[in-house]
Amino acid sequence: MEFGLNFFPSCAPEERSAEDYWADALYLCGLMDELGYSHVRTVEHYFHPYGGYSPNPVVFLAAAAQRSKKAKMITGAVLPVFNTPLKVAGELGMLDAISNGRLEAGFARAFLPNEFETFGIDIEESRDRYEEGVEQIRLLLEQENDQDLHITGQPRFGPDGLLYISVGDFNHSKRAQDTNSLQGKMLRIDVDNPGGGLPYGIPSDNPFASS
Repeated sequence: MEFGLNFFPSCAPEERSAEDYWADALYLCGLMDELGYSHVRTVEHYFHPYGGYSPNPVVFLAAAAQRSKKAKMITGAVLPVFNTPLKVAGELGMLDAISNGRLEAGFARAFLPNEFETFGIDIEESRDRYEEGVEQIRLLLEQENDQDLHITGQPRFGPDGLLYISVGDFNHSKRAQDTNSLQGKMLRIDVDNPGGGLPYGIPSDNPFASS
């Protein structure tokens, strides 16, 4: 059996300040090696007393890693729906380095309606955004050569009825200016009008119409 610390700051400023909460949390982290605790984790939430003191678990865990030389640092959990994959992957990689390889990354879908409303994201998209975000973060952390990795954004229909899909240009090769490459572009697809033997059409003013 293993024991660890789990911090979920469910309190308002008038009940307890963030300074006091995290000071006590870090003090307890300093006792983990002595007590034989195996891990510490914290959450990601926003704006409200229900976990709102912890909008980024990586920040706290980076500090906790300096109080313990043995315990695992667990994100419990990162919310891909409210973050960009590149930022999350970079922060997780940095935390793993700071903790000397003790990171265990956990992810979650998010479920609080007020958080989705504040970020302007439809809660019905939570599953798709979660699955897409986790996969992109995994690729970023595992891929050794980023030249073959090109992150895309969430496809969206525009007010003109066309489907818009962004395609990343991850290796900074300025392909956004190269009309011979689809990388680094915003693509538009007419899903209602087949064309060119395809079940969809490419708008005639799209520079890739003849590609």
